Amino acid sequence: MNVYLGLSISSLWTKEVHLNNQGATVVRVIACKIAANETLSKSLIENHELLYQENKVLTTSQETELGRTRRHEGNSSE
Repeated sequence: MNVYLGLSISSLWTKEVHLNNQGATVVRVIACKIAANETLSKSLIENHELLYQENKVLTTSQETELGRTRRHEGNSSE
């Protein structure tokens, strides 16, 4: 008995096993990424944006603090 494995990419994961006209078993796998991967991608993007925003705020506050320190040091050395 011949077994054929066909792969095709789509937005759904399904697995089918059926007999073709010659009586060979055909296994068809259709790639699926909708629910899991799109949700995961969205989550990763949101987390990246959140980390970017937190880092941006932290960097801004560090720059502000550094500016205050430099101004303070500049005033005390005069």
